[in-house]
Amino acid sequence: MKISARIRKLAELAPACESAADIGTDHGYLPIELCRLGKVTHMIASDIHRGPAERAEAHVRDCGLSECIDVRLGNGLSVIRPGEISGAVIAGMGGGLMLSVLEESAAVTDSLEWILLQPMNHVSQVRHWLAVRGWEIGKETFVLEDGQLYQMMLCRKGLMMFQDALWEEIGQIHWQRKERLFDRHLTGLIHRRELLIRGLSGGAPSEKSRRRIKEAQKEKDFLEVLLWKYRQAVSSKS
Repeated sequence: MKISARIRKLAELAPACESAADIGTDHGYLPIELCRLGKVTHMIASDIHRGPAERAEAHVRDCGLSECIDVRLGNGLSVIRPGEISGAVIAGMGGGLMLSVLEESAAVTDSLEWILLQPMNHVSQVRHWLAVRGWEIGKETFVLEDGQLYQMMLCRKGLMMFQDALWEEIGQIHWQRKERLFDRHLTGLIHRRELLIRGLSGGAPSEKSRRRIKEAQKEKDFLEVLLWKYRQAVSSKS
């Protein structure tokens, strides 16, 4: 069984514990890897779709890990009882859907010691929700797979604040750690502003579009300065 870079990084970030869940498990590769590594004694692998759940069950059985991994068919955290697990991994789904999963099973979410998240989009929205709901990002990193940059965050209960919405998008821990892929992350954020400015500039001017262009240009300028500072910091270390 070939483990992708994304699954390998998630397994690396997940804390060692007695019990955990992988929500939206698909093929069940992450629970299998966590049990193989001995990081988790008992895993619940859940998926809302019957096909992926059956595939996961077959992979678990083939690996001889049926006693370690319990595959459940159901929606999000609804298949889990409060207090049944220490933590949950929710990866490979949109940020909005991810937050719905956490909110729809609030009693289970509140009982968790940690959550490991890898949203496919709307990462700033996820960071904002975490800060408002009393979660703190302890570790945050990137992984590059097939040209796609993924962000992952390990969260525990705690206090966290962001200066503004732009920093929710940037990620304060990314800035503090200054890992290699942060350059690609900032470059992508700058490119989004360039596309937005170009798109708004091509239409009929309005007060709203002029304000948004001005705001996007200000954000772009800030991101470019941040990128320059990052490259200076990295250069000085090498």
